[in-house]
Amino acid sequence: MAYKTRKVNEYRERRDFSRVNNSLELGGLLEIQTKSYNWFIQDGIKEVLEEIGQLSKIKRLKLGTGESTKWGELTDGSFLLPIARQLEVLYACGDIDWNPQVLAQMTNLKDLDLEKATDLSFLEQMTNLEQLYMYCPDVSDWRPLAFVKNLEFLTIGGNYKVTVEIDLEDLVPLKKLDYLSLAYTTINAEHSYQEVVDALPSLTGFYVY
Repeated sequence: MAYKTRKVNEYRERRDFSRVNNSLELGGLLEIQTKSYNWFIQDGIKEVLEEIGQLSKIKRLKLGTGESTKWGELTDGSFLLPIARQLEVLYACGDIDWNPQVLAQMTNLKDLDLEKATDLSFLEQMTNLEQLYMYCPDVSDWRPLAFVKNLEFLTIGGNYKVTVEIDLEDLVPLKKLDYLSLAYTTINAEHSYQEVVDALPSLTGFYVY
């Protein structure tokens, strides 16, 4: 590449590229980024998830993803099977297409924060669960809640696009429930919020959004 050399002082020279007549061709910068991202999605994250499955002493686990990370294309949560029965706390925020059979193995969970679950049959095995946060606007059957007898803290949420609907009868079995939060969630029209409070004898906190 052509350049001029300018003398700054007695000891220093500076290369001047301001009047270069020719230019170099740029490489495929977008292609480089695309290939790197594709590797991350297809192989990079898998390596991390496999490492998680080897952590034999983990009892508390938090999984988080950004909108650009398509976990649903990578896993159904099965990478957690090796440590499923020892987990006591799981915060899973992200686009994981959960397999209910995987969640059903987590029988010692006490605290669960979950998104994007459509089948709640796994709750039948979670008899130790005390706190449950569910942000699942696609759930149509909430009856498995009846199996979580020790539940004390429950948050059910939809979003600004989809409102969750739940029947009062699905909440009645939760006799130990101390706090209930309903975000973008409605109780079937034939019941009032006062009836919800009356149906849950241990309830001391009730939040509706």
